[in-house]
Amino acid sequence: MTDLPDAEFDDDTGRALDELADVVEAGHGGEAIQSEIFETAREHDLDPGDLFTAGYRLFFDTDQGPKLGPFLAELDREFVVRRLRREG
Repeated sequence: MTDLPDAEFDDDTGRALDELADVVEAGHGGEAIQSEIFETAREHDLDPGDLFTAGYRLFFDTDQGPKLGPFLAELDREFVVRRLRREG
């Protein structure tokens, strides 16, 4: 297995990723996760594109990728929650 990329984020982005992890952990589907990325970004005064980029950096080590919400919903939920919380 390939090592996952290291990524560091500012406090606002980190808190937004933690909240997104809560949504994934609750078992929401792909479109709900996708919508929550936009909502969470706004709640933390972030540009939604920046939060998407943070997600892509965590999972792909790149700044863009597939539609993130549905992609995350297809992965192992515990893995996604750990990555969003930067725990592994």
